[in-house]
Amino acid sequence: MSRYNHIAEGLPDFLVVGAEQAGGQWIKNFLEEHPDVYLPSRNLGYFVYTERDNGYNPNQKEDGLVRDIGDYKFAYSHAQPNHLRGEYAPIYMYDWMSAIRNIKQAYGANYRMVKIIIALRNPVHRALAHYQDQVEQGIEDLPLSEALYPDTIITRLNNYDSDFFDYLGFSFYADAITAYRNTFENVHFFWYDEMIEDEERVFRSLCQFLRLDSEAIQLRKRISQSMAAEVKPNPFTSFFGNRPKPLFDGVWIKEKNIPPISAEFSHKLYGTFIEDVERVKHTLLKNVDHWKGPYLS
Repeated sequence: MSRYNHIAEGLPDFLVVGAEQAGGQWIKNFLEEHPDVYLPSRNLGYFVYTERDNGYNPNQKEDGLVRDIGDYKFAYSHAQPNHLRGEYAPIYMYDWMSAIRNIKQAYGANYRMVKIIIALRNPVHRALAHYQDQVEQGIEDLPLSEALYPDTIITRLNNYDSDFFDYLGFSFYADAITAYRNTFENVHFFWYDEMIEDEERVFRSLCQFLRLDSEAIQLRKRISQSMAAEVKPNPFTSFFGNRPKPLFDGVWIKEKNIPPISAEFSHKLYGTFIEDVERVKHTLLKNVDHWKGPYLS
């Protein structure tokens, strides 16, 4: 059972704000299986999209985005009183200014109590995984070098294409990290590499942060053990409920599916994020020098 009171009627108690393709979907998958957690079945993004008029994209008359606070609260109408309510919306990391502004407005004086979860990954790996995910969904048809070219991204955004074509923009973390830490009392960070190295420790850290019973982890281990004879062990697979799921979003992309890129293109990508990586390092006092690629000295 959740061990703290709801912050605001009909609104989530915690937000997984991203980053896209950095492990947030993996966190969401785990939390969906926890009996004391309720997350809507779809990504809503209300705290960003509420500022965008329906049809802000002239090429679409109806885009299905949630802009009304009543519709947003309705998404949580099936949650039980003891459920910890949450939302996974990586657009909140990308457009952090809109998200924070609208969170403040919706929660009023209690806004600082919303718990924020942020997952971070090597920004170049994240951008490449993001691109490949769009390809696999049939959304992206441009070659990698063209899709990640800054002028292409700017043109697409100016043409009201989806924010999710901004493969570079989603990999800039420092400003969002600073803003969320300055605004909310409880901000917790997860690191993609640590998810790979020790998933159980990450599970326990997540449960501790959200004040959830970690017995769910033991249940997951028993399920995994019972299925071991039937399913060939795979270091990139976890078992939730009675079915296998990817350990977290992007792992197969990272390990298998990213197209090879030239040394020159790789150098340019790492150079794009070098200043932001340094800011993340000094802000969080975390050694992320391995994110610098060829710029690591």
